[in-house]
Amino acid sequence: MDLHVDRSGAIPLYQQIAQAIIEQVRLGRLAPGDRLPPTRDLADQLDVTRSTVIAAYQDLEARGRVASHVGKGTFVQGRPAGGASSQTAEDPTPASQAAGHRPVSREELRRLVRMMDRPGLISLASGIPALDTFPVERLRRALDTVLKRQGAAALQYDSPEGYWPLRERIAAYLDRLGAVVHPAEVLITSGTQQGAALVARVLLRQGDVVLLDQPTYAGALDAFEAAGARPVGVPADDEGILPEALDGLARKLRPRLLYLVPACQGPAARQLPADRRRRVLDLARQHGFTVVEDDSFRELRYAGRPEPPLRALDDSDHVIHLGSFSKTLAPGLRVGYVVAGGAWLDDLAEAKQTADLHTSTLIQRAVDVYLDSGDLEAQMRRTREVSGQRREAMMNALRRHLPPEVEWWEPEAGPFLWLRFPPDVTAVAAFVAAVERGVAFGIGAGFAPDRLDRGLARLNFAAHPPAEIETAVARLGEALASLGLGPDQGASSRGDGPAGSRRAGPTVL
Repeated sequence: MDLHVDRSGAIPLYQQIAQAIIEQVRLGRLAPGDRLPPTRDLADQLDVTRSTVIAAYQDLEARGRVASHVGKGTFVQGRPAGGASSQTAEDPTPASQAAGHRPVSREELRRLVRMMDRPGLISLASGIPALDTFPVERLRRALDTVLKRQGAAALQYDSPEGYWPLRERIAAYLDRLGAVVHPAEVLITSGTQQGAALVARVLLRQGDVVLLDQPTYAGALDAFEAAGARPVGVPADDEGILPEALDGLARKLRPRLLYLVPACQGPAARQLPADRRRRVLDLARQHGFTVVEDDSFRELRYAGRPEPPLRALDDSDHVIHLGSFSKTLAPGLRVGYVVAGGAWLDDLAEAKQTADLHTSTLIQRAVDVYLDSGDLEAQMRRTREVSGQRREAMMNALRRHLPPEVEWWEPEAGPFLWLRFPPDVTAVAAFVAAVERGVAFGIGAGFAPDRLDRGLARLNFAAHPPAEIETAVARLGEALASLGLGPDQGASSRGDGPAGSRRAGPTVL
């Protein structure tokens, strides 16, 4: 296969390779079913890095021009049918414009994740909190206390709804936030993920529409899709979902559910303002859909006071509230909760019993003892302090090492920071180049209801100490330079810009 690249041109090398392969197909030199050269061989032929060729093949696969089969290779497909992702050599739309809006299938995402299995790689892709903030000793004492006081009873089966004293404690916490909750309305779950899965199982039927904020929690998106629902993203700006867009979609699609993370909206991780919260509930009453409120990030804010939960504003049972101790204590405890009205709660408890009988009796009681000690607030202050320091470390590293075309949002809550690549670089291509250099991030398409690659990347700063963040971001800068970004090939030589000069401006997703 006779291909050439122009190293002096403005088009990234991987895009030149992809377009050259499309041209070979157009000229009849490659036919559907033909096998493309192995990535290493083509990289040697063109004198480029293997990650550049992998990025080109991933780009072609996202456009429907090739198909990859593990252990067999990458094969030319027939010309794609019309549609948003069917750009061809004759298509006047620039590749840079089409690149940011291609669907990324589940299968492709799984293949990309498997690329991360290599020694020395730093993964910024995970959702894990900081390991060194877990209250290990206090939890050990709580477990000892439970076993000393309750003995074998702490190891026995429990009710599907959960340990009553813990349900009382959660209800009291929500009462302090303004949400009047009876302990009988609280169902203990094995994390927020199970809460979302139970809601999907009880409330959804095949073909039901679920509206979601975007980007959203991938676990909830998976749960809704597994139930046969149709996920649809609600357009949002930097303050969260747009009520007028929600109204229009609700009129058109008659959704069954709206799933929101109101304490951590969009790439800027801002909380949904009070006026929009009230408007969301008005629309829920007007159109008859249920709001599923995931409040897992409420306590992980870096500035300002949290707004009352949607549950506190709801006077007509239109809100199902999800919470978790994964971000406040430790995710390995697998303790979360659902708060729902009596009609829904009975069905959710039945589904819970079918799923796993109940959440761990021992762990529920240990969490209750820990909460009774009054240590949680001090624990959260430490978690916010450590995560806040790492957030600053990541933003400083981004200023030092990333090309100027890359923008980001300063997060107000949560453990993640979002990047936006320029239109001529897909998140998939950037991911492949990054993994080749020993760093990984979350591909935005995995958190989007429509699975489109909008050039967004999610980076976890909370789980990594500053020195590791510095190394990871430097590697990412090198990867992006290999894709043609930046005025030179030494991203770290550009120096710091003024604080905030590279933050992403207002946007609608």
